[in-house]
Amino acid sequence: MDASGNLYGISYGGGANQVGTVYNLTPSNGGWNYSTLHSFSGGADGCSLYGSVLLDAAETVYGTAAACPYLIPTAVRYSRSRHKAVVSSQWSVGLAEGEAP
Repeated sequence: MDASGNLYGISYGGGANQVGTVYNLTPSNGGWNYSTLHSFSGGADGCSLYGSVLLDAAETVYGTAAACPYLIPTAVRYSRSRHKAVVSSQWSVGLAEGEAP
């Protein structure tokens, strides 16, 4: 949750390409407004996001995904100020380091 009370999350599917999104929920009149911040392409920016997200002091959203099409464990960073998601880290392919986070 950010300082304004907005919540952030990631989805496994859905979005423009059906492979996941970064979204936020904004408080509004006792309810919530939903906004898709980024729809993943299923390519270099990842897909199939899992788990919780972290939000840093600069309100950058961090989460985990599988880089498609090989299910490589991937850390994804979404910059609200730049409106862009980028892969910040990838592990090597193989069961020793994990697969499909």
